[in-house]
Amino acid sequence: LTRWADGKDCDSDTCSRSGWPALVPQVKAAGDMQAQAKLANSLVNAHPYVEDMANWKVQDYWETPYEFLKKSGDTEDFAITKYFLLKAAGVPVDNMQIVAVRLKSLGGVGHAILLVRYGSGHTLVLDNRAALVMDVNAVVTEYQPVLGINDNRWTLYMP
Repeated sequence: LTRWADGKDCDSDTCSRSGWPALVPQVKAAGDMQAQAKLANSLVNAHPYVEDMANWKVQDYWETPYEFLKKSGDTEDFAITKYFLLKAAGVPVDNMQIVAVRLKSLGGVGHAILLVRYGSGHTLVLDNRAALVMDVNAVVTEYQPVLGINDNRWTLYMP
């Protein structure tokens, strides 16, 4: 959050605002929160997956959206960029949570997703591994949540 600084301009080898000003109104104009989440997922998932070691020469690095736009990123970077894109489009942060999960079908490998709550008791899963946004109830057996975060809170999930 501190490095993002509310979208402070940047232009360097590792950071670029280019493209962001067009993304926000496009997502905002998509309609209701569900439509906005689907469009944000699609727009961000169009970027290639790049490991932190290739991008940053470190094992783990959480990118800002502008760093993601410049260099692309790995799972948490997709989730972070979707989070900030939806936040900029007006989705309340209390309706969203970036969640570090273990993928059960892959032996517990670490991954990150974005959860978006909308309407009465509905939660969408935005995952860079899936083109379609899914209802959390349809994929609950795939993800073992570990830690969730947003602007206002941290949640530790117990097995």
